[in-house]
Amino acid sequence: MINLKFKSKSLLTLLLVIFVISVSLTFFLKKESSSATKKSTDTILEYELVGGFSGFCDYLEIKNSGKYFYQQECNAKKIEGELNDEERKKLDNLQKNVGQIKFATDKKKIVIDAVYKRLDFYGHGSEKSAGALEAVDVFINEILTKIKTQISTQ
Repeated sequence: MINLKFKSKSLLTLLLVIFVISVSLTFFLKKESSSATKKSTDTILEYELVGGFSGFCDYLEIKNSGKYFYQQECNAKKIEGELNDEERKKLDNLQKNVGQIKFATDKKKIVIDAVYKRLDFYGHGSEKSAGALEAVDVFINEILTKIKTQISTQ
């Protein structure tokens, strides 16, 4: 364990603030994800979560075939896989009932603990309520939990 002693709490606070700002800016000033420039008609869902004090850096893309690509940009972990039958049924149901959703938080608001979240869901239904957005978000979290469990056991 490193034991650093600072004569002034304000110096320690200043160093901490500089560190947090530099880490946050790294996420917000880097180039757009390649997915943003290469839209595929085969894509059902794109999800990106970047920033925050704990350092979110998730990118998930799911294709019509049920294949997915996940990348944790902060540590270059990449996972490719395929939805199982139950996950595929949930996604098909969402795509059938939920309309197209394009959601993104404002990247221009750069604050110390800012989080950028983007969701592009290419559904064919008519439902676009907050409940529909929540249903898609719950599905994404189920898939991310599965993937992150795989990563932690590797």
